Amino acid sequence: MKKIIYFLFLVSVSFPAFAQTSLDVTASQIEYLESGENIILTGDVIQHIKGDEYLFADQTGRVIIKVNEALWKGRTIHDNDVLRLYGTIEKDSFDGSIIVYIHLILNGEDEKIPVSRPTGIF
Repeated sequence: MKKIIYFLFLVSVSFPAFAQTSLDVTASQIEYLESGENIILTGDVIQHIKGDEYLFADQTGRVIIKVNEALWKGRTIHDNDVLRLYGTIEKDSFDGSIIVYIHLILNGEDEKIPVSRPTGIF
């Protein structure tokens, strides 16, 4: 529980800086970016793969994303819900796989309303 609260605290205090240094990209552009790049994706989460892994899709392609359970708490995502995902690219140098670790999820229609609000921090 302490780890989740700490994670949510870090996200809440680092979001403004993170958003200013993130690239707004499509799923197909991710393969050309470096590991460690902060990005923003806009599209749909179309499938739960396993554990914290999900399949994200936009009009250009698909990519696997990892979402900490704390970001989904109390929220139901429906098919065709447009989301804005803020994350970091991680590329495996051994097998070439790409995963985007998500730090914040926003409703694609109104960026001022978080899809998942941290609790117990404010």
